[in-house]
Amino acid sequence: MVVYILMNTKGGLKIKYQGKDLDFTPPWPRVSMRNELKKAVGKDVYTLSLEQLVAVGKKYGISKQPSSGNIIIKLFDRLIGDKIVNPSHVIDHPKDATVMCYDITMAKEKRGEPGVLERFETFVNGMELTNCYSELNDPTKQKEAFDLFLQRSGRQLKMDEQFDHAIRMGMPPASGVGMGIDRLVMLIADKPDIHDVVSFSTYHEAK
Repeated sequence: MVVYILMNTKGGLKIKYQGKDLDFTPPWPRVSMRNELKKAVGKDVYTLSLEQLVAVGKKYGISKQPSSGNIIIKLFDRLIGDKIVNPSHVIDHPKDATVMCYDITMAKEKRGEPGVLERFETFVNGMELTNCYSELNDPTKQKEAFDLFLQRSGRQLKMDEQFDHAIRMGMPPASGVGMGIDRLVMLIADKPDIHDVVSFSTYHEAK
């Protein structure tokens, strides 16, 4: 879809964004969050305890987080994510970070790798363009993830009982894809701020 849009709006797959050259020519590489952090930090952070991760994060100016996964995500963003220029699919997200983000409590665990998700985000110029994952269709595991999310976030939400009932009747394998259309328009229009492209934005710069 992105290739089609760029060919029809920019006339090619190599564009300039805020002075940087971006190349959208497929195939886009896969970047393992786990492997890249292992190279950057010098150890497999996915095997560390929360206390050990807090110590690692402190070295890079990252404050204590509610879970190991959240520290791993912040480490990746600081050490690697911001440096990704051309479109790349970031894979191997830690499962433990999902409990702080309600929509991702619906992501399935990666087969053969406990604690890792079947999820990828497409990064371009250091920002997330897509969020995609295999849908969690096990109602028991989803309820556990949702309850843990509520416990850690302190938010007052209720499980959708009709949705829960529907899954218990049998949900087939499925996947979810979320595309940041506004961010894609930012790239095409060469705009530095998302509020420059959002229709009916309520954002006003303070004068």
